[in-house]
Amino acid sequence: MRCGSSVRVTAQLLSVATEEHLWAESYDHEFHDLLTFQAEVAGAIAAQVTDKLKPGYRYSLPNAHPRRPAAYDAYLKGHYVFKNFTDEGLWKARHYWRRAVHEDPDYARAYAGLAESYNMLGITGLLCATDALARARKQQKRR
Repeated sequence: MRCGSSVRVTAQLLSVATEEHLWAESYDHEFHDLLTFQAEVAGAIAAQVTDKLKPGYRYSLPNAHPRRPAAYDAYLKGHYVFKNFTDEGLWKARHYWRRAVHEDPDYARAYAGLAESYNMLGITGLLCATDALARARKQQKRR
């Protein structure tokens, strides 16, 4: 859940076989470094789940690189509209991913999304195929 600048993630572990509630936890965080929070929550959940299923085993996730919230938000919006595969969605995805790159020039996923939007705009004929390919390659070189 997201409310203003706060984010809350609630996770539960249930046994499907017995319908037993094994574990639950809520995590709260301010929306200034969401990717780091996501990595912390994923690591905590993985550790809890692993401990319940394989006691004694230790699980660790790689460290996430901090992202600017505006860049991450734009990236997610681009991903959301892109998956609809409408003409408008492809153009909007390109817009959002360009915004994400503008907000965080080191954001590789945003560049990858931007390159993919150019590829799809070329495939669908919404952009000249040779121009779309050149733009997509330009984005891939930046990553």
